[in-house]
Amino acid sequence: MSCETRAPNLLFIMTDQQRFDALSCHNGVARTPNLDALAAQGADLRKHYSQAPVCVPSRCTIFSGRYPHSTNVLENFVRYPSGEDHLFSILKEAGYHLSYFGKNHLLEDDEFRANLNVFETFSEHSDDSQRKAYQELEERSLQRLESIGSYASSEYHDFPDMATTSGLIATSVATAIRVAPHDRPWSITASFYDPHVPHLAPKRFEKEYPPKDIQIPINPNENLKDKAPRVALKQEAQGALRASLQEKRLYSSVYYSMCSYVDELIGDIIEELGKREDAENTIIVFLSDHGDFNWDHGLCKKDLLLYESLLHVPCIISWPGKIPPQVVDKTFTEHADIVPTLLELASIPRPPTIQGKSMVPLLEQQTASHRKSTHAEVCYPDMRNPFSTYPEFIDALNDAKKNGDPLGQSTSFNIPGDYTKSIRTEDWTYIWYGNGYEELYDANNDPKEERNLASEPTEETRLLCQKLRLELFDWFLHTAPVARKSVPSKTRNSSNSWIHP
Repeated sequence: MSCETRAPNLLFIMTDQQRFDALSCHNGVARTPNLDALAAQGADLRKHYSQAPVCVPSRCTIFSGRYPHSTNVLENFVRYPSGEDHLFSILKEAGYHLSYFGKNHLLEDDEFRANLNVFETFSEHSDDSQRKAYQELEERSLQRLESIGSYASSEYHDFPDMATTSGLIATSVATAIRVAPHDRPWSITASFYDPHVPHLAPKRFEKEYPPKDIQIPINPNENLKDKAPRVALKQEAQGALRASLQEKRLYSSVYYSMCSYVDELIGDIIEELGKREDAENTIIVFLSDHGDFNWDHGLCKKDLLLYESLLHVPCIISWPGKIPPQVVDKTFTEHADIVPTLLELASIPRPPTIQGKSMVPLLEQQTASHRKSTHAEVCYPDMRNPFSTYPEFIDALNDAKKNGDPLGQSTSFNIPGDYTKSIRTEDWTYIWYGNGYEELYDANNDPKEERNLASEPTEETRLLCQKLRLELFDWFLHTAPVARKSVPSKTRNSSNSWIHP
């Protein structure tokens, strides 16, 4: 079968914790020439949103086309239920040769192996001296998160690419592209760990992002009284209040450097793809699972909060000759839409479990409208943070560690989460917390979400919150679970419901 008549190949590239403005084509600080070029040749979806602010729920939505409350994956300690439809099982059924390299945080390993021809996470300890030394650097970096603060893992290094996890992923993906079959369609996934912690970047990038020149967002403390109490609590848990300006700048400097490093490796991957005769019959998808605060709201990393910094992410879909180059910035798209879009592009029937909406009419410029709103959620219905102060949490954590309780698996910066849902429209962001708190932000005039209008008891804001709350719950009720398996009891009970690895 010629590559012209065969089903399209799929090159799926995903980063971890890369916010929307961490691309230079999105007017960001990070320089990403290869992703900029990919965006210029494909569809640059500039109003693309994640359905969760942490890895596993987000990835389960990306690869299933189902919302977190439908997959029953609403926190990081769960994996997608085995035996239920996901992109890889569907492509396997369609005859694809499947390879996956990098971070999992999606399926149980056995489920991956049952559906993929090649699966490698690069998480094992290595005997190679340089790789081993780099892994030891990663471990020391992560230890600083616990002992110093959530911002403190940032560091530059002189290790060669093949010692780094990102370098190994990129090299393996390039090799997989070279040896991919020519007589059947293939799917190769590059799941980079960067720019997630540990925050480590090659030293050659330091000169591109001198820490002394990095601008840090100003977050007036007086705004905290209007926000959910979790924000102030999380600032204390992260150690963000004691982080110096120099330490904050180093965090951002290394973060941008990691984005540029991954971009460099993505360039190598795309160059390798270009050597194949079926390159133009290959769909390329680039996206990130969720974003990073990068000091918005006075926070770094991520958290169980549904703010713009964590939910607005880059997404690029390229298929030369089939998807016209375009900037899509007038309508929302979201992670749940990825699988139905790819299946339609590949002419593969979609399972009835899929809840997302195909973007093909949008990508083919048959319409300029796709979604008027987008939704997100995190944590299970029974989850409430029982701690009103940070010392109270630390005391409980220390007691749990002494007694061998599951809470002892938590860390000093992972405050228990609250059942939370949100809706983002053209004009408003509304966030509902299971503990009764609400937040409302003017998306056009307050993009940094600094003024919580829900805390201002006017009739206008009360009616607006009521309207958005009804829209939010209407979405929730109309996307009830279509396939579900209960979470194993060993990972869910009242004593460890706040574990967030």
